[in-house]
Amino acid sequence: MKYGIALTPVIPMRASAAEDAEMTNQLLFGDTFRIIEESPRWYLVENLFDGDTGWIDWKMATLVDESFVSSLQAKPLFVARQPITDLHRKGEKRPLRISIGSVLPGYDPQTSTFVVNDTTFTVAPRMAMPVQPSHIRALLRTAELFLNTSYLWTRYLWCRLFGIRTNRIPYAWYRFTAQCPSANSAW
Repeated sequence: MKYGIALTPVIPMRASAAEDAEMTNQLLFGDTFRIIEESPRWYLVENLFDGDTGWIDWKMATLVDESFVSSLQAKPLFVARQPITDLHRKGEKRPLRISIGSVLPGYDPQTSTFVVNDTTFTVAPRMAMPVQPSHIRALLRTAELFLNTSYLWTRYLWCRLFGIRTNRIPYAWYRFTAQCPSANSAW
């Protein structure tokens, strides 16, 4: 069995093995996945976090061994805390910019680093956030606020009253938890 990890900010997951196929989901930085099937230039993968499946371009995958994936399950989960978080790779001058909620696989809060396949990543300590059950409960409470809210398909209509684009929900959640003292106490 082959496994991989997303080490780019976003990897599109598609309905079929084609560039023009519908994008059904995305893998964010740090998401691990199992490779179910291989075809020329494509992997059919299963996201190990939520079980979602889709086709990804093989060039965007970083292969890891099963022991690496297993070791992550034994460590506390840390995610990027800010809407845009800069990761620094050893030996590279430019940061890699990832989005809020991206996983920092195997993050060590003592050194503010994590290592994947001999590449060391560093992140500012204030940019990493541990995920605990209380955080998940806060997220679910916030998500419930958006039940029965109309969804807007058009790119810039998200600002109209009574509608929201689903990719804005994490930002709304972040703003809510950052500004609400009772929710903030869980952080």
